[in-house]
Amino acid sequence: MNGPLRWPRTLRWRVYALVGGLALLLMVAAAVAAAAQWHVIMVDNHLRGTLRPAQTEVATLTKGYIDMETGQRGFLLTRDLRLLQPYTTGEQEVAGVRTRLAQQFAGDPVSTALLTGATTAGERWQRDSAEPEIDAARAGTLAGQALLTSTLDGKTLFDTLRARLADLTNRINQLTTAAVASATGAQTGSSVVIVACALLALVLGGIGVTLVRRSLVAPIDQLLGAVDRVAEGDLDHRVAIAGPAEVAQLARAVEAMRLRIRAELTNAGETAVQIARLEEVDRIARDVGARVTSELFTTSLAVQSTASRFAAARPALAGVTSGIDRALNELRLAMWGQVAATRGQSLGARVIGLVGEVEPMLGAAPELRLHGEVDQVTDAPVVTEVLAVLRDVLPALTGVVRIDLSAAGGRLRLRVNGALPAERDRDVLAGLPERARALLGEATIEIGAGRLRLAWEVPV
Repeated sequence: MNGPLRWPRTLRWRVYALVGGLALLLMVAAAVAAAAQWHVIMVDNHLRGTLRPAQTEVATLTKGYIDMETGQRGFLLTRDLRLLQPYTTGEQEVAGVRTRLAQQFAGDPVSTALLTGATTAGERWQRDSAEPEIDAARAGTLAGQALLTSTLDGKTLFDTLRARLADLTNRINQLTTAAVASATGAQTGSSVVIVACALLALVLGGIGVTLVRRSLVAPIDQLLGAVDRVAEGDLDHRVAIAGPAEVAQLARAVEAMRLRIRAELTNAGETAVQIARLEEVDRIARDVGARVTSELFTTSLAVQSTASRFAAARPALAGVTSGIDRALNELRLAMWGQVAATRGQSLGARVIGLVGEVEPMLGAAPELRLHGEVDQVTDAPVVTEVLAVLRDVLPALTGVVRIDLSAAGGRLRLRVNGALPAERDRDVLAGLPERARALLGEATIEIGAGRLRLAWEVPV
């Protein structure tokens, strides 16, 4: 069983219903106006084509019979044939009018019957009174009492004809009056329907304005107020879900966004605290690692110096030096791995950070020069390899080291110049040219007079 009809919940269907109602009223008004106009046109055509001409023809028919009677009476009284002319003219006119009226009344049996009655009465008056009296008057046999009796009989017959003509005239007048009243009624009814449709359209317009205010304006204003409060930072303010389906769906999405933002901010706060703790732990680890690396490096140099002065202890001290170097390498790997893992920084910033990390091991601040578009280099393999080359080269040097890094014309160029003690491990330098060729570049290493000159160049 179907349930009761309900007002549509969605805004679009409410608008569709109102617009459909207005369109229906417009179509009804247009249809009624068109029907009334068509009826008026049809009635007007009937009046112009049938009733008005019929009125004229009936009046002409009545006038024709009156002319015939007038001519007859004048001839009977004077025996002057000239006075008989109206009778002859009227007879011809009556014959033509009766033919035309018969054609006009072809679809109206009542009017046809009345016309037939008038025609019969006219023919009887002519046959039984007018024609015999005219013939007797011409023969000179109509006089005295015979004339009086004939005149009285003819008057009775003509009064019957006059009554039939009056009935026919009344019939035509009634039809004309009814047609005019029908046209007037159609126009009045059309006007009433159009006014009623206009009033209903005004009512629907008022309903539409109220609908827009209650179903759209008020919920949207409420939603905007809630969004403004959330935008100002009140993330605990709940967004109410109200209004038609479309506005409610929008409010539901805004409420979900508010909850997601609040959850993200909560997670971000917790993450920020964790990052702050990790950064502090990392800073402490770096400080400790730098001090330990510097002390191990100093110890290694002292052991190597002792081994060079005491040849007898050199084999024993060589093992100690190797152990210290392995510890240094592992410590540098751990520290420099943290530097290399940094993401989102430019190449120049990452090189500066790396140089700052190895500065304690060099014993002096390196001279670092950056040229060109170094900060715009983002090619991950190239950036990683440049940092790896510096990690390999810088620990082998000592004293003041000059580093030139430039990027221009699609090429990245690295120049390193520094003191290279004879006792340092140089095996790591042998693989630098091969690593440059892997990136479609080239590298040259010059070692002489205790110094290292590295030229390393790759495309970016």
